[in-house]
Amino acid sequence: MVTRQILVWIEITIAFYSSAEMLKSATFFAWPQGAARPSTASGLVFLTTYAVGNCIHFYDMLFGASQDRIALLQVVIAGILQLIAHAIWYWTRRTVKPKQLTVALARDVPATLISRGAYAYVRHPFYAAYMLCYGAASVLANSPRGYLVWLVIYMQYQAIARLEEDKFRKSALAREYSHYRSRTPRFFIGDY
Repeated sequence: MVTRQILVWIEITIAFYSSAEMLKSATFFAWPQGAARPSTASGLVFLTTYAVGNCIHFYDMLFGASQDRIALLQVVIAGILQLIAHAIWYWTRRTVKPKQLTVALARDVPATLISRGAYAYVRHPFYAAYMLCYGAASVLANSPRGYLVWLVIYMQYQAIARLEEDKFRKSALAREYSHYRSRTPRFFIGDY
């Protein structure tokens, strides 16, 4: 058994590191020229869910009543999920050129379709990586609230992915995207 406090500090360290990497990558994505920016409401909903979700996970890891100690199996599962998430994230980051993609929720028309690297296996590898990180935190929090946070995050990324896919369906890349979509899952195996 591993003490809860040690795991919380490990998870907080990983969360801060991941957040710092995500902030660095904010300059990696482009704001589309001439396209409307995402609505303030949609951005606030997404950021609020992110912040509240992290608070719930950290609270449950520190003070959760489900157990005083966390089983080694939970640590191993969470660690594997974190490693996979970070591997996908870095692989995707290496696949995409700076400013090649626009920020999430941008109202633009896609100019390119990336189907190499991690994109050959999932259509939204950045989102899949973020969801795996939340999954790891949920395993460590080991509470109904923690799993509910993961479910809400998953549903948000599903909605954002659908919006982005709709942009492709309305673009000059529609035919190429349809073929790509038929052979590549959205996030995980079997998720077309």
